[in-house]
Amino acid sequence: MIGSVAVNAAMTGISEDASAKPALFGPQAMGPKSAALPVIWKEFDTFTARADELAQVTARLAGTVETPDDLRPVMQQVGGTCRNCHADYRE
Repeated sequence: MIGSVAVNAAMTGISEDASAKPALFGPQAMGPKSAALPVIWKEFDTFTARADELAQVTARLAGTVETPDDLRPVMQQVGGTCRNCHADYRE
């Protein structure tokens, strides 16, 4: 399935992006286009742990989508991990 190649590649890309995410929030810098809440810097260890969790989840899921039926559970796991962080750290 051609779509599975794209989904699996996306999982790898998300994992790589998640690993790099905490470095983007170095010194407390709030850009006018940022949707980040200031609490990120107060809870930076938790924020970093959640980014690491997303990196691990997506790395583990990369390569597991072979059919359209595989997509829903993968997206539920990824979405839950994303939501966990966004609920606390994004406007």
